[in-house]
Amino acid sequence: MAMNVDALDDLRKMCANICPACDQPLPVGQRSRAVTCSDDCHRVWIDRLVARYGETREIASAETGVVYVVPTRVILEQGITGADLSRYPPKGVPSITCPVCHRTSYNPNDIANRYCGFCHQFHEDMREASR
Repeated sequence: MAMNVDALDDLRKMCANICPACDQPLPVGQRSRAVTCSDDCHRVWIDRLVARYGETREIASAETGVVYVVPTRVILEQGITGADLSRYPPKGVPSITCPVCHRTSYNPNDIANRYCGFCHQFHEDMREASR
């Protein structure tokens, strides 16, 4: 599978110690441990990658061959191992992911009502509050 131009550009910036979100050089002390220059740039860059690659990715277990649906944001910010896959739904199981806390629910009532049991809010109310 070939890399797209945006991914190659991000890779070049990281190798050159340049923040992929704002194109500014990374501070010298930060170069070995950070990809972006600030928390704000980190959020921008992660949002850009999620927009580029989608909200979720399908990852197959090397042991079982079962395909799991994992939030892209989790993969980018926390990483994932084969042992982590069982925390996520197998492909084809309905779910809903909260736009605020990014937790995923498989409860049919949460899905039908677009509700987050962790935040105790409806997704529509969250969008209106953020406007």
